[in-house]
Amino acid sequence: MLKNLFENITPDAALAKTCAERADRLTRESVGKEVPKADYGSDSMNLWYNTLYPGLYETKNPDNAKKALAFLDTYTSFRTMANYTGIAYAFERNGDFENARKYYLHALSFAGDEKNEHVSYLYYILFLTRSGDYLKAEELIKKIEGLAQTASTDILRMSYRNEALSAHTLYYYYIGDYESYVKSSELQNREPWSSSAALFQPVKLN
Repeated sequence: MLKNLFENITPDAALAKTCAERADRLTRESVGKEVPKADYGSDSMNLWYNTLYPGLYETKNPDNAKKALAFLDTYTSFRTMANYTGIAYAFERNGDFENARKYYLHALSFAGDEKNEHVSYLYYILFLTRSGDYLKAEELIKKIEGLAQTASTDILRMSYRNEALSAHTLYYYYIGDYESYVKSSELQNREPWSSSAALFQPVKLN
């Protein structure tokens, strides 16, 4: 399920790969088979993608984010928006909201050309929503909706469109607007690949 989410709804190739590998690992473990690790071509990439990066999402060990930060201090080529977002998320999961906010904001400094490459704001939007910063969350959702219309390719527009739908759905859930949550979920499931701007519903703030 998560593999499908990160492949089709909120595209993130690294997370999709991680989820697929984790599902395969769990299946192998359940039948007593040895679990091979993927080979990413170098020791640093193997350490990051086999251990550090998955650990940001798979467990709540408070040391995961610190280990990942130490790694990025050494291997500067891994300093990307997605990787710092993962670190922020790991801090958030452990209740360290000060560092979570710090690294979500730091991640934004690595955002690329949004119209020509997919830049995901979903985790930050959900953090803002859970933190009660609804206006900022709404602002970013509207930004994604705009990119769903102005990005340079059909694939990018579709990616932003699906991320906007996901953001709407989860936003409604976290603010307790369950009627809008159900409607948004149905919309997301009914027409997951449509690019029509008419499908977007305005965010309702309580």
